[in-house]
Amino acid sequence: NDEVVELVDQFNVSMKLSNSGMSYTKRVKESATLFFAGNPKARFKFVIMNEGDIKEVQAIQERFNIPAGKILLMPEGRTEEEIKEHAKIVVDTCMSNGYTFCNRLHIWLWGGEAREV
Repeated sequence: NDEVVELVDQFNVSMKLSNSGMSYTKRVKESATLFFAGNPKARFKFVIMNEGDIKEVQAIQERFNIPAGKILLMPEGRTEEEIKEHAKIVVDTCMSNGYTFCNRLHIWLWGGEAREV
């Protein structure tokens, strides 16, 4: 609906990768992904654990023609140590592919415990 799109400043599309354990058909909705890939207000965020995740992001990028500048990569982790372990590959990938690095600030601020809001 064009009226709704006009009211939105930014769409944050947090797509799950196979590392989530979910099937492709549950993770990727073709029509929605195509819509957001073509919408200048959309950004796509992916959580990265390893090189396989990066290859999966690149396949999704190619499949849906998502510009590199609309892709954000976040290192996977529930602790500071886990985040640091995955961060180097994420930073290197962002720098070499024109993606944006995003952090897990909530983990650094409050740790990996679930919090009520």
